[in-house]
Amino acid sequence: MHLLIWLGALAGFYATSRMSPGKALLWLYIPVLLIFPDTFHAITPGLPDPSLNVAVMMPLFFYTLSRYGRFWRPSVADVFHGEPGAYRIGEAAGWISPSSAEGYSYAFTSAAALAKAILKDGPEEKILRAYQLATLSLMGNIIFKQAKSIIMFSPFLRQMVMHSGVLARV
Repeated sequence: MHLLIWLGALAGFYATSRMSPGKALLWLYIPVLLIFPDTFHAITPGLPDPSLNVAVMMPLFFYTLSRYGRFWRPSVADVFHGEPGAYRIGEAAGWISPSSAEGYSYAFTSAAALAKAILKDGPEEKILRAYQLATLSLMGNIIFKQAKSIIMFSPFLRQMVMHSGVLARV
């Protein structure tokens, strides 16, 4: 059974090298997902124990991430505060810096904003609205860092800024 799972991983590598990620997903991963149960795992010392579904998907995931992942940056469209009575803070809410991909400062700031909104003691809809309003500055910060990340992750633009002396200390 272990051999079948690692053959699935090889099939995943082959499919991603021969066709687009969408076709590989359609012609390889979805049939494997529907036909084979997720109960069989390859137990290999020193390595994770993937199921056949995971083994087939890993090459597709890593190929897609390596090819298209550099274009994705967290944005304000990813932020979801939660629902009345079930609120989200930090990375769970989507508060992630587009330039550094860290979320500690956003986690603490959004937690403090939610705590203040809860302490105002009102109906749950008003708590959610107060929380959303209290985090508007975080949204502005993410928009700024999103623009900054375009410069940081473009070698040409980063070189232009570095040579311009704009950030040089006097």
